[in-house]
Amino acid sequence: MTIKLLAMGFKSYLRDRTNIFDMIIVLMSTVDVALFFMSLFNDESEHERGNSLERIGTVGQVFRIFRLLRVFKLAKSWQQLNYFLVTIAGTLSKIGSFTVLLCLFIFMFVILGMELFANVLKFDFDNKPVPYFNRDGP
Repeated sequence: MTIKLLAMGFKSYLRDRTNIFDMIIVLMSTVDVALFFMSLFNDESEHERGNSLERIGTVGQVFRIFRLLRVFKLAKSWQQLNYFLVTIAGTLSKIGSFTVLLCLFIFMFVILGMELFANVLKFDFDNKPVPYFNRDGP
């Protein structure tokens, strides 16, 4: 990013939206790494440090997902990928009603399964299965 910024100049670099997207992703990743290292050297107990590292790890995962979106920049220059993505988008728009119907059927069969098999398997207080015909358990 830095080399491209120096080569193109600041104004011409910011004219292209993909360059702006790249710059935002790089800056967010830099902040993610900085927050991670700051939390390592912070004076906290082990339990608090674990919680803060988990929070920073979750934020980092979101930034990494955005980094994966950079692949879609290829669709601009790679015509076959562009055609493939346009075809997928057109197909998804046409099968929307089928997806709703499929989800409705799945939901109906889930409810049916819950009604048929709800009391077939029970567990005692030690999380061990109680035999089906033994009704002395919970």
